[in-house]
Amino acid sequence: MVACLILAGCSGPEDLERVAVEGNVTLDGAPLAKGTIRFVPQRPAYGPRVGGPIVDGRYKIERAGGPVVGTMCVEIWPDESDMLRYALTHPAKRSKRSDAEFLADQIPARYNDQSTLVVETTVEGPNEFDFELTSVQ
Repeated sequence: MVACLILAGCSGPEDLERVAVEGNVTLDGAPLAKGTIRFVPQRPAYGPRVGGPIVDGRYKIERAGGPVVGTMCVEIWPDESDMLRYALTHPAKRSKRSDAEFLADQIPARYNDQSTLVVETTVEGPNEFDFELTSVQ
């Protein structure tokens, strides 16, 4: 019994099975110039949220920093520097709008803050996921 307790105490987040992921992201048919993709484990999967940059419509996260195996909610966020640049160049528009409305101009909330995107990562792979986003409801 002591051996079981010791072994159980040794398993932790560093023992999670991770996988590499990659794919394409388009917005209204064109490659998304810049953004961030995040993989958020959904039960019964558990583990850290992980993410990486989207550049010229492509993302790739290596296994060492990749998501765990299981069901993932995927969030696709606009590039923060683009958001900041827009806010600085359009202060009147920014101050009159909620954060959700502002983000919707960049990438609709259904792909980030209220994401409905779900994928299943597997040990066998390939864990290649393409996302075709639309700005129209």
